[in-house]
Amino acid sequence: MQTLFRECNIRFRPASCSKPRFQVCSARRRQVPSCPSARRDLSRTAALDDVRTATSSTVDAAATWERLSLVTRQLKVAVADEDYALAAKLRDEQKTLSDSLPPILQYALGQVSKLRTGTTQEQLQTIINLGEAGEAAVIPDLASCLSNPELADTAEKAMWAIFMKCKDPRVNELMQEGCMYMRSPSTYDKALGVFSQMIQLAPSYVEGYNKRATVNYLMGRHQASIDDCNTVLGMQPYHFGAASGMGLCLLQLSRYEEALAAFEAALVIHPGMSNIRRFVADLRRHVATDGPGSQEPGAGGAAGGR
Repeated sequence: MQTLFRECNIRFRPASCSKPRFQVCSARRRQVPSCPSARRDLSRTAALDDVRTATSSTVDAAATWERLSLVTRQLKVAVADEDYALAAKLRDEQKTLSDSLPPILQYALGQVSKLRTGTTQEQLQTIINLGEAGEAAVIPDLASCLSNPELADTAEKAMWAIFMKCKDPRVNELMQEGCMYMRSPSTYDKALGVFSQMIQLAPSYVEGYNKRATVNYLMGRHQASIDDCNTVLGMQPYHFGAASGMGLCLLQLSRYEEALAAFEAALVIHPGMSNIRRFVADLRRHVATDGPGSQEPGAGGAAGGR
């Protein structure tokens, strides 16, 4: 197995034994420490109000985007079925929903439409644009590109850019610090502490859990890593990194049938992970011929690369 580094970022590639869940996950409210003075209490109250407003706005926008995606699919079906009365109704709802999105998501919506209709070169540029915009709502659209060999590499990079994005500079500083500690086994424990601190500071930031899962894996804490992977996938079902990582942990625990199911689920998200595909082939042969109690299949192979 191998751990992948990209700049300071160690990517835990790696997944869930269940199929990807297509859902909108509500953001969790950040913890704001209490202060004894009246002035600080007022500041804390104002900060909490800001967090509640931002969280509510984020959830509403995500729900609107999800509804808009559904209506768009239904509209295509209605037109194909020549049900023009329903199509007109859906088109009106589509416009209402589109107009209610915040500007950044209206921009993303325009990019997604290009993603569906453009040439390969136009699609590649659109994927780059979506990655730079950094809106998690477009992750399902980017994930749909992972099955296209011409688009997969660019889509993967764009998804990682979105996974890593956080608007809180304190979280970004902790991410850099934690990734630095991950470079040496002698400082894995420090990395674990930093990522736990990051999670406490920003519990809705998915990549904090994924990085802690990576450290837990590197430290041989495989069940703890699985728990973090489950958290990641509950919040972001398209996180192919957490997906394949769960399989690696299950493999280390000799839970071969579960590892096979996890790797297969990872390939549903990202069919282009060739090393994971090789693990699947080895595990299928192992489960079919040797049973779960024999020597580990595919030992020494690299996982997570492409």
